[in-house]
Amino acid sequence: TGAINIGVGSGGLALNSGTGDGAYTQIGHGGLTAAAQDVTADITISFCETGDLSLMAGNSNAYALIGHGMKNQVANMSGAISVGSSSERAGQVTLRGDGNEAFAQIGHSGANLDGTKIGNIAVYAENGVSLTAGAGSRADANIGHGFNENDGLRDGTILVDSSGGDIVVTGGLGFDSAATLGHSGRDSTGDRLGSIDVIAGGGSVRVNGGGGQMAMGVIGHGGSWQSGQGGATFRGSLSVSATEDVVLTGGPGGGSGSAANGGAMIGHGGATNRAIKDGIITVTADSDTNDTGGVIMNGGATSGTFVKIGHGGSSGSSGATTGAINVTGASLEMNAGAAENSFAIIGMGGQNNDASHSGNVTVSTTGDITLRGGGSGSFAQIGNGGFQSGGTKTGIIEVDADGGNISLTGVGANGYAQIGHG
Repeated sequence: TGAINIGVGSGGLALNSGTGDGAYTQIGHGGLTAAAQDVTADITISFCETGDLSLMAGNSNAYALIGHGMKNQVANMSGAISVGSSSERAGQVTLRGDGNEAFAQIGHSGANLDGTKIGNIAVYAENGVSLTAGAGSRADANIGHGFNENDGLRDGTILVDSSGGDIVVTGGLGFDSAATLGHSGRDSTGDRLGSIDVIAGGGSVRVNGGGGQMAMGVIGHGGSWQSGQGGATFRGSLSVSATEDVVLTGGPGGGSGSAANGGAMIGHGGATNRAIKDGIITVTADSDTNDTGGVIMNGGATSGTFVKIGHGGSSGSSGATTGAINVTGASLEMNAGAAENSFAIIGMGGQNNDASHSGNVTVSTTGDITLRGGGSGSFAQIGNGGFQSGGTKTGIIEVDADGGNISLTGVGANGYAQIGHG
């Protein structure tokens, strides 16, 4: 226990975990083989000059971590994590997963580390932020607390603010290799709480599904494979803004597994997620009002590579969802993918989701709004619910294309386009 303060100049800061199995680099208390011990301490990384920050996970079971944590223990981790400030920013911030179970993360974490993880996280960059999951299985890249098989509360606000460049969140090529900007972790129990604010002050926000099965890109709490989360709550408002575009793209396939549910979403949840999810979602493209940026959602090339703004997910996800959704931009384009079940939706719920979904949905643009269905079961929808979803769906829907046209086109079997709950 004890605060950690690091000053960085123009040379930047690099955490590169190398090729050894179980190698790690960490700024924080604990370590791979540390004994169980509760930790309470803030971590502050200051930049007197603009320098890049990189976290590269390395080979199997390796990690690069800014945060407290250890492996195979039960302990409570707490403390704020600050990277830069609004006046003294990092340059480019890069996190990359790599080998099997090799993760890169800003947040309190560790493999099989049970216990609470609490503390606000703030990352300030000047030239963009990139989170890219790896080619190995469960090779995650995360900003937020928690990793796989971490039971216990995760709580704290998350702010990622880049004054220039893009903010990019991309799932990996490996099985279940997710990139998450939010509290996360596979096969874990416990609530995940706290608001998330993502600001691209000089570029776009891009969320990309990965090529591997369940390899998602997510801005929100959760991620994929949360089958054990029945009764848990994922709660917190989400605000995503960009001076240019906000783009969500389903995964390309070609990685490990079938690539099913290699989706991209802004919202709490993911594939096979049973937690209760709540919070207002606000997405703003073209925030400098140049009438050039828009919200673009493209389903992927492989089955189940959906794109979504809203809480919920796909592949048997359950758990009630609540919260208003507000989407604003110069234009909105929603294209379901050509593959089966590669849908595009602005709304709570998702495909094969039988829980109740409640919340108003508001979409406002200065230009065109286009919805286009795709392959079998690949729909484009503004409203709560989705294809083959049960449960109640409620909420007012308002769609306004001020100065533009609204177009809906269906394509394949059950590849519908709809404004309404369904």
